[in-house]
Formats: sequence, C-alpha cells, structure tokens
Amino acid sequence: IGAYGSTLLTARYGVPFWAAIPLGALLAALMGALLGAPASRLRGIYLALATLGFLQIVQIAIEELANVTGGVRGLTVPKAALGGVRMSEYA
Repeated sequence: IGAYGSTLLTARYGVPFWAAIPLGALLAALMGALLGAPASRLRGIYLALATLGFLQIVQIAIEELANVTGGVRGLTVPKAALGGVRMSEYA
C-alpha cells in the first residue's frame, strides 16, 4: 500500500519522488492502523481471514478505480534524480 500510494502521488499528482516515499509510508501506517484496530481482537484463522479480506478489498478497488490507479496495467513513474543525476536501472 505504501509503495502504491507513493507511486500514485508521483505519477498522478506530481509530488516529488523523495517527498512521496515518506508520504507513502504514512499512508501504509494509516491503513495498518485502520485494519489493526478492529483486527487486534481477532485470533487465529479469523485474523487471517480479516487480512485476506482486506487484501481483496484493496485489490478490487485498484482494479475498479482504473482511471486513478491504472487498473491492472499499473502506473509508470518517472525516474528519480539524486543531486541532479537521474537514477536508472544500470548500476
């Protein structure tokens, strides 16, 4: 969720790459707290089912909100730059 959130912020809303990373982590923490609060009372198989159910909700939301999330095709993110040097897949 954090990686997808930071990708959305960068690709769709123009947030700089280095600012989107902590914002994505914050989004993941918020979603974890929202799921964790009610799920903290569950044990065993019920906790597993709750987390799998949450996964399905997120997956369906990503697919159905294709105009925002890119759907099953995903999103492309511009390459990040560090000190004016663009980072690439080559080391």
